[in-house]
Amino acid sequence: MALLGESGYLGELKLDLEDEVNRLINLVGVEEVDGVSAYHLNSSLPPFAAAYIAGDSSLEQDSQGAPVDMEMWIGVEDSLVRKMTMGFQHTDALTGDKITARTVMTFSDYGKSVDIQAPEAEDVEDFTFWQGEDDHGNDPASATRMAVGETAEGAIDNILDYDYFVFQATEGQQYRIAVELGTLPDSAVGLYDSDGFDLDWNDDYGDTLASLIEWTAPASGEYYLAVETADGSAGTYTLTIGEVQPAQQV
Repeated sequence: MALLGESGYLGELKLDLEDEVNRLINLVGVEEVDGVSAYHLNSSLPPFAAAYIAGDSSLEQDSQGAPVDMEMWIGVEDSLVRKMTMGFQHTDALTGDKITARTVMTFSDYGKSVDIQAPEAEDVEDFTFWQGEDDHGNDPASATRMAVGETAEGAIDNILDYDYFVFQATEGQQYRIAVELGTLPDSAVGLYDSDGFDLDWNDDYGDTLASLIEWTAPASGEYYLAVETADGSAGTYTLTIGEVQPAQQV
């Protein structure tokens, strides 16, 4: 297995990357891709380099710092990418599960004419999923404001209903966010900052199907909660936001 070398050139192809990244790219050999001679390259690259080559900036965030395994088949004569595969491990922000993702893209029909037909129009009946008045907004912009120490009653009407709440937190203070089930069989609750980034999420707590988050605020400001159904059912619940007092030293 030969290395590309420090020049970064391979036939007519130049990979505009730092030399230390180029050295990670291996030349497997020349192979046929749908009748076209192509250089077969493989590598295990840092996320920033893989995102640059793939032209997809989200790849760097999705891979969460883990190396990205890439293979490319690049035309010997025209330097066009004929095929590319990418694989990486991603940790789901909500569940913590590790997910192995692999993408395969082929471009072997580059430059060929295609016949695109418009789809036939179909009559679609209008329908409304929920006709009642929602008790709490479905997004941060329409969130219900709560004070710490306050309790709020809510109802999840269907699988598309998210009840959003907003509260003011103080830096360094620990909070206990609890969802007590009423007629709702199974709840989930998420915690988000003002930019919409996930901070915590919980489905089942202990031996119950209720939800609980214990969290210490990293900075003072507004934070958002979203209560939802965890099993697709509807029903009522009670949400409580409380401060956790530090244990008294004896």
